[in-house]
Amino acid sequence: MKNSKFLVGIIGILLLVILVLSVLLLKKPSAVSQENETEEVIIKEQNLEMEKTEEQESDVWAKDFDEAVSQLEKFDLEGYIFSYIFDSKMNCFYSNGITDNEGCIYSRILDLDGDGKEELLTFWIHNLGSYEEGGNSLDVIVYEKTENGVDIGDMGTLAKGVLARGTDTACYRIMLKNDKYICGSCMDNTFVFADGAEYQNKVFRYDGRELIEETGYSVAGSDFTDAGKGAVDFVEDLKRIGLVKTAQAVYERDTFELCAADEGLEPLFRITVENTWEQGFGEGTPEAVCHVTLPKENDFILKDSAVRKLTEADFQGLDKEQLRLARNEIYARYGWMFEDEKLEEYFSQKCWYQKSWNIEDKDLSDIERENRDYIIKMEQR
Repeated sequence: MKNSKFLVGIIGILLLVILVLSVLLLKKPSAVSQENETEEVIIKEQNLEMEKTEEQESDVWAKDFDEAVSQLEKFDLEGYIFSYIFDSKMNCFYSNGITDNEGCIYSRILDLDGDGKEELLTFWIHNLGSYEEGGNSLDVIVYEKTENGVDIGDMGTLAKGVLARGTDTACYRIMLKNDKYICGSCMDNTFVFADGAEYQNKVFRYDGRELIEETGYSVAGSDFTDAGKGAVDFVEDLKRIGLVKTAQAVYERDTFELCAADEGLEPLFRITVENTWEQGFGEGTPEAVCHVTLPKENDFILKDSAVRKLTEADFQGLDKEQLRLARNEIYARYGWMFEDEKLEEYFSQKCWYQKSWNIEDKDLSDIERENRDYIIKMEQR
């Protein structure tokens, strides 16, 4: 009897050991299963990498910037005419703006982020839909040259609702500050069926990966008295960027326009909309026409007269008429509104010029005043 009980005990212990070993073996994966799992992970990683590469290659559409520029969908704004519609209920005309066209309006290859490699800088008009949906946007897109070809770096919006329904006149000036900051100053004006204007200003910087909005400010209405005093943060941002003259114009003169007197500003292009009603004081049927102005080699008589003292050598070969233009050039950078028709016509053809305000002598820097007086002496010789 004792032997049988002992035997039963031994069998029970053996069964318990077998059960424990079975559990442990089930928990521990075999070498074969480990290999299979490793292979599955590798395959998944390879598939993800292939998908990523395919996605990157799908965005590449040109092998270099020259080919990219040739393939850009361009939109030639020069001479574009805004049609006007008569609203019988309101008993007035209003412009239809740009409703069915979009594309690239300007491109340039340069090193934007200072890394020694060039980028492709482009500007676009994009149609956002109906007037209620936003009209049009003015966008900047930067392209990078990668190992596979040209790919999009980043995109930013300089202004919305541009050249849209109700726009009667407009002026957009795009400039570079020290080959680093992309500066946009956009003004849309309505005066045929209403009275008012909208100013949109933005400054972007490209850091090699994305477009960073350094500052921006928009204001709309018909009376901008003391509006600059309410844009303190914007003014401080402008000073930080180095747009000191522009900051002064905003804060002291309520002028929300880029000031071409700021050091290091290089004009890229200007878009203007001219209106027959503005010229004819509301006679006939209104018509608005777009014009695009690009920089020219002779845009300035004395290019540096705002930032350095002139010497007699700077006046070599200049006649009295050129000296007169050079003197007024100092004021034109601030947006001086010339009463002299010849001066008005001359400066209105410059892509950096936009009439806005007649400044006082105190608004000029010491260098500008000295250069102006020096030019006067040269005129009197």
